[in-house]
Amino acid sequence: FSRCTLMVDINLSNNRIEFIETGSFNLRINRLNLKNNNLTHVLRDAFSDLPELTDLDLTGNKNLSVSTDAFKSLTKLETLILNNN
Repeated sequence: FSRCTLMVDINLSNNRIEFIETGSFNLRINRLNLKNNNLTHVLRDAFSDLPELTDLDLTGNKNLSVSTDAFKSLTKLETLILNNN
């Protein structure tokens, strides 16, 4: 994804993703779907490179643990879905 400069929607659901590293996306993303993966932790800076993110779906991951400031940098975040974790 590093060559893309603009993306609006990314659907990575059902991909067995186990972790998100800081700087993984480096894109202008508005909506990110990470539901039904194998995420267990959301680290403090996991989404710090997504300042335009408005919608984040983390539904159905494995006993998801979220760091205290995990979403602090997401100032435009309007919808956060954490169902079934």
